[in-house]
Amino acid sequence: RSILAELAITGVVLAVAAALVQTPPARSATPTGVAQPYSVTMGSDLYRLRMDLDPAAVGGNSMHLYAYDLNGQPQAVVEWRATAAPVDGGIDPLDIPMLPITADHAVAEPTFPSAGVWELKFTLRLSETDQATVTQRVTIKEG
Repeated sequence: RSILAELAITGVVLAVAAALVQTPPARSATPTGVAQPYSVTMGSDLYRLRMDLDPAAVGGNSMHLYAYDLNGQPQAVVEWRATAAPVDGGIDPLDIPMLPITADHAVAEPTFPSAGVWELKFTLRLSETDQATVTQRVTIKEG
């Protein structure tokens, strides 16, 4: 009887341990509705643009832009311009000052004053005559 009891207890302990291994820790679970980093790649006839926006929430954000040619290679950019406006038209578009880090990478620190869907427009000038604008809608959440 004692051997069967020990085997039963061992089986229960192993089953609980196996279940715990498969369960993510509570601190890694993300509550619903909390702002998360946003990443997207947009395209034009001249280039591809990857945007990373963190945390995509009301207030200060960190934005990284990476330009690529149509073959996926880094694309040199002469001038970066960006604006942001709420889709509902509540305010005029806000200029987003861009800081070039390398020829194909720029950063910005946009501040979104309200939650909702915002339209971001990026105009990249690649030469004296070549430029294109891409647009992306992003949902900005409460901080």
